[in-house]
Amino acid sequence: MSGGLLTVEIEEPLGPGVDVEFDLAAGRALARRARLRGPWLGLDRGSVVDTDDGHGRRLPALVGLPASTFAGCRVETQVCGALENESGPPIILAAVPGGQLPTRPIVLAVAGRASARWLDSTTAEARVGSARRLFRERRARERIVDGRAWWTDASATATVDRFSTPHSLAEYSLRRLPPRFQRGLDGLLDGDERVIYWVERPQLHDVGLVQRLRGRLDRRAALLLLTDRQLLWMVDHTQPDVYLSDWGVDIEAVPVENVIAVEVTESDSEATLEVRTGRGRSAYSLPLELAPELRVAAGLLGRFLPAGSEMPRRIYAIEGLDFDPDEPGRFDQRADADQLRARVDQPLGFLFSPRREGQRRPAAVALTRDAAHLLGPRAHARLPLARVHAVRLVLSPLVGRLALVADEPPLELVFPATFARSAAALVRLARRLIANP
Repeated sequence: MSGGLLTVEIEEPLGPGVDVEFDLAAGRALARRARLRGPWLGLDRGSVVDTDDGHGRRLPALVGLPASTFAGCRVETQVCGALENESGPPIILAAVPGGQLPTRPIVLAVAGRASARWLDSTTAEARVGSARRLFRERRARERIVDGRAWWTDASATATVDRFSTPHSLAEYSLRRLPPRFQRGLDGLLDGDERVIYWVERPQLHDVGLVQRLRGRLDRRAALLLLTDRQLLWMVDHTQPDVYLSDWGVDIEAVPVENVIAVEVTESDSEATLEVRTGRGRSAYSLPLELAPELRVAAGLLGRFLPAGSEMPRRIYAIEGLDFDPDEPGRFDQRADADQLRARVDQPLGFLFSPRREGQRRPAAVALTRDAAHLLGPRAHARLPLARVHAVRLVLSPLVGRLALVADEPPLELVFPATFARSAAALVRLARRLIANP
């Protein structure tokens, strides 16, 4: 707050006007319906942004306006005073610059506090200043400095006041996801990464005998999840009813920094999100009834496009991964792993795949700052990271698969399921390397 100015978000317009909604997919505000009310008294109800009344809620406010606005509208206002009594927090009285409040009896009638004390503007500003300090203190206490920033406490719910808590609504609902999706997220999200939005594709059960015999319909459950760093697509590893147990997930990760185009298309039965980078294209399909949610996700992802963002591009700090010699040691192949690592100069990450039943020779993937390397006993394939579009990971109870996808045959490695955590760490590292210019 500077010079008596503060921002108020309107929560209840009290006069006639139009109700406005913001269409994320279209990137514009739309007035879809008219609002009819009784006599206009010159006031709308709202709350002061970035304040805390001591109970996790914003300070309430009454704003003097020449015309009623709409719910969600933010208005820059001038502090005029406040109403205070012992029954609750003060109600801040404000008006748009150059405007004024209606008469005192009207203000008291709208506020519903006939016996409240009327505070002058200086005292009201002091009350707002205290509420802002309390807001900052609460946010500082609740700020996540360690662990998983995107994972909520078991007792947290989406009904907790959203103005003073550190989590998004999407993060509050992550616990509803199936355990296999939660496990996948645990390995693929950075500790300080934040979840913005997600859409779940339900598993199809009753599709008819003919469709089951043909096996052409993808009946697997899936999850499309957007964070502030990547777009994740997670699909059940197998069709339902094939196995009695959880059989893992297939994952594709696309860094948001590389996305240059987003489009939602619809067919008779499906809605598809098409994502294009300068290195390739991906498409993710959901049932047609989820098209509105898919358009919201596309609108949010579109905020990361170079033409639609004025924010400076994030540059990730790159730290190498420690190599665990116990992993090849479980297969008595530590010497083989050391020989493969020695063929790459200062690798930032290394994933070893030992020789075993079904794989006659050891292999490995190594990451350097500009390339991914597939290493075999004699072969050495190199894929520049500047050509990589996405990173894929299969997490199943028996074997896993890591693939770096480009405009050429992908660089792939099959590894034992017990190495899944190391593989997920390598995927996180690869995503950061790909996203950096």
